[in-house]
Amino acid sequence: MKKNWIFLVILLALGLAIFSLGKSSVLQIRQIGVKGNIKITTEEIQGRLGSFMGENLLLIDENEVQAKMSSDKRINQIEIKRKWPSTLLIQLTEKKPVLLLDYSQMWGLSPEGEILPVDSLESQSLPVIRGIRFRNCKPYTCPLIPELEQVLGLYQAIQSKNEQILGLVAEIEFNDNNDIELVLLPQNTSVLLGRQNYEQKIARLIEMLGTEENLASIIDLRFEGLGLVRPTPSQKS
Repeated sequence: MKKNWIFLVILLALGLAIFSLGKSSVLQIRQIGVKGNIKITTEEIQGRLGSFMGENLLLIDENEVQAKMSSDKRINQIEIKRKWPSTLLIQLTEKKPVLLLDYSQMWGLSPEGEILPVDSLESQSLPVIRGIRFRNCKPYTCPLIPELEQVLGLYQAIQSKNEQILGLVAEIEFNDNNDIELVLLPQNTSVLLGRQNYEQKIARLIEMLGTEENLASIIDLRFEGLGLVRPTPSQKS
């Protein structure tokens, strides 16, 4: 019986402490910190969350903070943290393109197939997709296009085999037969991939790139189990 009373007293004391902290001005939010933002300015986020200034940091409703930020299509992920005694910290990850799509203008493509706006700095270093034709290319949409699904499958295959290969890819092009052709740096090596079975073909490509003479050749991987090397027209002459 005595133990029960002690337990109740502890609960009561804890409740009073929480109540006191909830009313305390010490825990009022006086600063909103932002980390992880690149294109989105800190001032923009602070302005959007300005209504939380002065609220109690202990009692802040994280769902309300999430709701304020979720309408921004540029944001991929948000984590809300408390930095005691008076700072609400927003840790965010912005959406980033992993490929570029050349269609009327240069767009970005996320790993999930979402169309993203890109700036000039991003467009200097990512592989460019060419040869896809479709209508209504709108930012922050995921168009259901078979060619884009093929490209994303190829991207995932490269990621799983050797991510460094992406640094060699200058272009991913769909030819007249709707087959995929890669252009690799530094010697504009053409790699004919055809369609499907990309993991197997990328594994074979990695093996073939181990010999330096292949870098100035046309590598044909369209046929299952085969890797053919043909000289470029300039080599023939």
